[in-house]
Amino acid sequence: MQRPWSRQAAAELLDMSGKLKGFEDVGAKQLDAAVALHRMLLTHGSAYLGDEVGMGKTYVALATVALFRHLQRGFRVLYLAPSQNVLSKWHGRELPAFIRNNVRHADMRLSRPDGTPPARSAACMRVDDWLKCAVSDPHVLDVFVPLSALSFQLYGECADWCKRVTALAEHGGVQVDLEGVTEKKTFKDRAAEIINKAIPFYDLVVIDEAHLLKGGAGTAAADRARFLARALGANRHGGTRRFGAALLLSGTPFDRDLVAACATVRGVAQPDAELAPHQAIASLAARKRNGEKWSELQAGLKPYMIRRVQKLQIEGVQLSRNQYRVELRAEAGISLADDESERALRQRIFTAVVQKRLIEHIDGANEGRFPMAMFSSWEAYSPPRKTKDNKAEPVASYGDDDVDDTQRAADSNALDTSKDDAAPRDARAVDGALMEDIVGSYREAFSEEPPHPKLEAETLRLGNEAFGEGLKQLIFVRRLKSVDDLYLRLNEAYDKWLGEYLRAEGMPGCPDQLMASRRVAAKAGRGASLAGGAAPATRGLEKSDELPAHGDTLFSWFFRGELDDAGKAFIAQPDTALPMPGLLRERLRTRVESIIGELDWRRFVADRCPGLPDIPVRDIAALASRLQGATSPFMRYRRLQAAWAQLQAERLPVDRARPFRVLQEHLISLVYDSGAAERDDIDTETAEKLLCVPTVALAFYRNGLGDGFLPAWDDAWRALATAEQGMNACERGADREACRARLEALDLQHEVLFALLRLDHPFIDLYLGWLKAERDDGHASARSLVDRIIAVCKRDPYGTRFGTASILRNLAEGWEQIAKTNFAEFLKGADRKNRKQWRQGVQQLLTPFAPVEWASGHNTDGRSAIARRFRMPGYPMALVSTSVLQEGEDLHVCCDRVTHFGISGSPIGIEQKNGRVDRIGSRAQRRLLAGRTVKEAGIRVNFPHLSESLEWYQIRDLSMSINDYLRSIHEVGTAESLNAAGLAQTMANSARIPPLLRDHLHSPFEPQWTEAANDVSRDEVLRVVADTEGDGLTQGAHQISHLSAAKRDVTRMILMLNANELDTFIATSKNLSDLERTLLSAIRTELGDDDELPSYLRCEVRPETRVGFFDQRMTRGRDRLVRILVGKLQPDVLVMSELVDKAPELSVLCTSKIHRDGRMRCFRLSERGQAIEFGAVLAGLLRM
Repeated sequence: MQRPWSRQAAAELLDMSGKLKGFEDVGAKQLDAAVALHRMLLTHGSAYLGDEVGMGKTYVALATVALFRHLQRGFRVLYLAPSQNVLSKWHGRELPAFIRNNVRHADMRLSRPDGTPPARSAACMRVDDWLKCAVSDPHVLDVFVPLSALSFQLYGECADWCKRVTALAEHGGVQVDLEGVTEKKTFKDRAAEIINKAIPFYDLVVIDEAHLLKGGAGTAAADRARFLARALGANRHGGTRRFGAALLLSGTPFDRDLVAACATVRGVAQPDAELAPHQAIASLAARKRNGEKWSELQAGLKPYMIRRVQKLQIEGVQLSRNQYRVELRAEAGISLADDESERALRQRIFTAVVQKRLIEHIDGANEGRFPMAMFSSWEAYSPPRKTKDNKAEPVASYGDDDVDDTQRAADSNALDTSKDDAAPRDARAVDGALMEDIVGSYREAFSEEPPHPKLEAETLRLGNEAFGEGLKQLIFVRRLKSVDDLYLRLNEAYDKWLGEYLRAEGMPGCPDQLMASRRVAAKAGRGASLAGGAAPATRGLEKSDELPAHGDTLFSWFFRGELDDAGKAFIAQPDTALPMPGLLRERLRTRVESIIGELDWRRFVADRCPGLPDIPVRDIAALASRLQGATSPFMRYRRLQAAWAQLQAERLPVDRARPFRVLQEHLISLVYDSGAAERDDIDTETAEKLLCVPTVALAFYRNGLGDGFLPAWDDAWRALATAEQGMNACERGADREACRARLEALDLQHEVLFALLRLDHPFIDLYLGWLKAERDDGHASARSLVDRIIAVCKRDPYGTRFGTASILRNLAEGWEQIAKTNFAEFLKGADRKNRKQWRQGVQQLLTPFAPVEWASGHNTDGRSAIARRFRMPGYPMALVSTSVLQEGEDLHVCCDRVTHFGISGSPIGIEQKNGRVDRIGSRAQRRLLAGRTVKEAGIRVNFPHLSESLEWYQIRDLSMSINDYLRSIHEVGTAESLNAAGLAQTMANSARIPPLLRDHLHSPFEPQWTEAANDVSRDEVLRVVADTEGDGLTQGAHQISHLSAAKRDVTRMILMLNANELDTFIATSKNLSDLERTLLSAIRTELGDDDELPSYLRCEVRPETRVGFFDQRMTRGRDRLVRILVGKLQPDVLVMSELVDKAPELSVLCTSKIHRDGRMRCFRLSERGQAIEFGAVLAGLLRM
């Protein structure tokens, strides 16, 4: 039974800080919101979470669901995300991360002990997937569907539509009557009715970016809103109501217009409520029209909405979002008045002509109206002529997110409006034809492109900040062609910077000959086939890191991949005689140089622990030779490190040996077999040479740079060294697991660091160091590479300018957020990547690197990969985007700069774009919490414009609108009304551009509640948790005594009769390793979700020895047998089975050996993915 939660009980269940240092206060506020939302949903059946953009609404929603599911194990939830990209983030990243990091206890309702959710989930990218999930997998509790899929596109003629809907009905086992139906809208309605009949009842629907449904669900509604209403039976639309409560999420719930909020809430209202929330909001909207004050209206909204203000506690002072953000409005103006140069004079003259003609155009063709953000000339005059020479047109992607954008691709004056609330539907700049005439006239007269002071000045500023100061730049534009304009010019700025860097560092032929060769390649048409980041990020790289030469920048043409003919000609010139960059990348992958990216535990620990036993290298080599593993230099190196740790553990006293035992287990897990059957002997001489190869990580510490560039290594060792001191057995087990988790995180970090060295900008420095090395001597080559990295890091130890030092330092400083947002699936979760796949997996996630990337409706399929790369230190340093990145993607981890090069008239759109970098855990927040000032580390937002142009009025009006929006949704000042005006009124208004409001913002919608005696208490939570441990949950288990034939003593055996008891054992057994727990969980999952095990299946658990599954239907009772030996052979698992003859695929998964009398086969599992597959096959046989 659902009841309200006390704050104390919720805090016992959930840790919303996610264990991130400095975010305890943020987590506490998120928990407050979840507790209040839970109460609101119980009271009204709906709730609106309107937290400011970037405050973690996703996590608050998941916390709210957790409060429900802890009380109701089978609580079913439908999550509706705005797009497939956002859905993937919810399902693939945020949900697993929330269970892993924010749920305190393994209560077997929210979390298992391995940090995975017991509840099954499904991501349904299409309506057909949703139907299939509902019909074929009714036990799924968390279903994710993108709103974009609910448009239910129908192609072709009426007969095709009929066939499509009929097939849907057949798949769902539903009858549908299509006789006489001819309209597409009616076919879509029938499809929604099919879904309504097939889907189960959802206890809660969570709608992300709910403002997208503000049009309601009536006859004039958008297709997706109408389909959703009928599929769910919402508010008497369509069939049976298929959901209970609804939680709406939006960072911008309304913009001074409560009618839109009313329509959104109406769609999910409870049909029988006496006063539904939407009716109350409609009443407030009427009072607003009658002139009532915002303060009184806000009080009326409070029972139905929670909206918190983003605040940071900086040196004892609490700052709201607007106070730690620096918005350059008037200050970003570009003035031509004081520059007397010839170029500035030409800029002024041409700009004056444009403004004159523009005013005439507005007075004439535009009937005197002064529209917002609709002028082609304010971003760029025309498409650059070089576009088709330097790169092909972006490839169109007909994904479901940006159909309109794609269809407008051919129009050079098209505006990207696919996600802009305020954009007009014609999506064409009103001065497009005018500018074509003016620019054409200028070209005809002067045979060159006309000057564009804003484009030129901003390119210079953005390039200096990105490639000089090392500050990532997020740039939003409106015109699709503005993407090309900025992309090309920023690439030119990068090339200029890199050419000068190479010249200063002494690379032969730089920059003149190198740039000349690149121009030859461009003229020969050997540029890239895709612009910037649109190149496929998932290209198979198993055998080679190399990508084709890409003509956009010097990096992508010369350093990143294969060389074209022009590149080969350049390195072959007598005065350069350079090696191919690809050769170095190959050596870093397969030769001795690959060791520089490893962690040298042997010398690192020796530096910190004098007095350790001196292990002879011959002993290390002998033990390493007995370990199975690949024969590559870096894999041999890992075997030697693992052997050293094992020998230390064997030769030290028990107490001092503990950290080395944990370390040895971890290092063994890094050694994976190449598949070769023969033994690989490592002689003493080879071992000596390998162990002497320098590594970057150790060099950091030996040169005093460790704390800045890899502090996690020292932290991990200190945790190991102090683990298990003064603890009981249970505490020691938990501490050991914490150390293992820390070691795995460190291992992932060093893999990512090495990937950046090999593939990102630091590779240039490695190449420069390699030029001076004895390249035929692997050890000398490795020394030169490490020395180069240390030298450039010593030059700039704090990473104050762009380069290798700032990239590696930013990786260290932001690692927790980087790992959380980019690599969550590597560490924990049911689908975690096998360790053998890490290096290749990291590379595939991050490549191809490019200094500048772009995003629009043309590269829909690659946008998530582009965003992932932008969340990393290093390339790309600039991302030029239309409004397609306005919602959904997190771009905050390494970026705190936003430029609105082209703007809309909607403050909501501006706020959503700013919110891409102003989020919990952002670079700005981390630096501010570390003691930086707002001037140094605050979010920086730029509104560039020409001061002596009509654009100045646009910036002024938008700034007023933003301030008015802030007043309307916060408790601050008084609201000012900004009405649409004509050009004459706009220019007659003498007001200046107002700065961003600096008042401390307070929300009138902060969570509040009154607790009662019947609320869920902390003791109740602890009782549930306690029931999952020990024998508390095995009350139905029969405890019997078994006389041991070997020891003649009595050993307890537990006979499991139902699934809950087996779940409990898996959750609580102290003898299970992670791999064994994975195998058992896989078997348990595939046996089904019924409360009872199959009646014929007998499950015996002997905690000290084994788990056994027996099929009692067989004549001998135990012919079909699986025994899992636990707690003995970590990290391996030994499985004995008689099922092998019935399942030859078991032998395919791993090798086996005959055991004893020939009836049994033994399988040794050593990888997580292998255990999951093995368990699934075994369970299938047990079900037969």
